[in-house]
Amino acid sequence: PSEVQESAHIYRGLAGLKAAHLRLINELKKDEEYLFFSVEKSVLEQEAVRRMFKNVHRRSDELGVTARGISDPKLKKIFEKHLPSRKEYQIRYHNLTLNQGITIGKNRIIIETAHPDAFAVEIVSSKTAKSYREFFNKLWKLAKN
Repeated sequence: PSEVQESAHIYRGLAGLKAAHLRLINELKKDEEYLFFSVEKSVLEQEAVRRMFKNVHRRSDELGVTARGISDPKLKKIFEKHLPSRKEYQIRYHNLTLNQGITIGKNRIIIETAHPDAFAVEIVSSKTAKSYREFFNKLWKLAKN
């Protein structure tokens, strides 16, 4: 397979975060998945942030894309309330989290800070995305439902 051109981009504001996530999701095909480490609790408690993620989830639903996420156990109630259990999204909980949102796609990684000054760094590199996926999968095996 041909390698993607490696690059990095910075996005600002919630609109920028949304654009970065949509780029990551739009390169996936039906039944492919993206992975994520959740943003911290104070961020997910923000209505505007949840609305932005709901828009992103709507697009991934349209494409038939699935997701697996690892979150701090403190966020379990928020996920249960705002992301009711659906087969497209699997979430496990582990105390070892970065308190930094990280989304991992096929060739892209988004490292994000959503509040108060939303910005994201998007790294486009299939090699780097692969190493993040491997790390995620190791932690996934240790995380609890």
